[in-house]
Amino acid sequence: MSGNVYENPLISIIVPSFNQGKYIEKTILSVLHQSYQNWELIIQDACSKDETGEICKRYQQLDSRIRFFQEKDKGFADAVNKALAKITGRIGAIQSSDDYYAHQEVFSEVVRHYHEHPELQLLTSGSRMVDSDYRFLETPEISRDSGFIDPVDAFLLKDHFAQGSTFFKIARIQEIGGLHADVDMVADTDLWVRLANWNPVTSQALLRVEGIWSHLIMHPEQRTADQSRFHLGRSKMYIRYFREQQMNVPHDIKSIAVTGHLIDTFHYLLFKKKSTEPAENLFQEHFGYGIPLRWKIKKMLCRISWLHSFYFRNFKDYDSGAILGNARGANSLWFEIPTLKSPYVKSNL
Repeated sequence: MSGNVYENPLISIIVPSFNQGKYIEKTILSVLHQSYQNWELIIQDACSKDETGEICKRYQQLDSRIRFFQEKDKGFADAVNKALAKITGRIGAIQSSDDYYAHQEVFSEVVRHYHEHPELQLLTSGSRMVDSDYRFLETPEISRDSGFIDPVDAFLLKDHFAQGSTFFKIARIQEIGGLHADVDMVADTDLWVRLANWNPVTSQALLRVEGIWSHLIMHPEQRTADQSRFHLGRSKMYIRYFREQQMNVPHDIKSIAVTGHLIDTFHYLLFKKKSTEPAENLFQEHFGYGIPLRWKIKKMLCRISWLHSFYFRNFKDYDSGAILGNARGANSLWFEIPTLKSPYVKSNL
């Protein structure tokens, strides 16, 4: 072996799990069947009540590279952080316990790209959705160019990273502090954004390559079923970015991004006829004053059923797959905030 540590690196796969016994064996097998064999699999289980423990313990006995831990946690982010403290590899990935790797050459391709690009911090590829019987779903084709990704595009969520198809340098994740539990529903997105834009930032840190590396199983029990929690989580994380000096993003772009997500959050809650108070509280926290008068008027008018139906007549309630693939979707920019007139909002957000 030569001096380049990325010629045969240990890949650490983290699988946070809770009551996904119906699917987790498929996840484990997709790792076991990889042609590249220098890996470790850390399954961090939140004391599942189903067959998860039985399945994982059986595979742990069969292969010493698989380690299974059962302990209570505070959610997805906390579970991943617990696993991060146990891994020993140089390259890492977070795979859902109800998803799986698409083919046996994924790890080999990952190692090759990291070897070819020494500055690389995050590597990603495509994913495809299947139903609970592993049949491919017909979903809108999302075209994403391969090549190096502008960190600001990652910040603005113009480029989406599928969790199961994304690999990262573990040292970088440890440097930026792991996952943030206060935005648990979008903790993976928050991780990619911080990894891309946390000082120091380089132009060759993020790379997208062609292909499909993971399959996402779409089912009613998955974490991604409630979009309102996505919107609230994203608003919270952008408020934090606005204040973090380590985030190497221009101030005006930070401002526009947090505003856009607050708009999305308020409007989505209005659409779902849920309380908009969480979004209003976040608005108050960020701006130091209450929501604009036009928001108050729309909130009041939308209490009238026929006006609500008319106002949202062209609004699409995307399923979880679509919102994951289109970070802000086609429903953004429903109304402006008076203090932000920048044309940058319309062209990039």
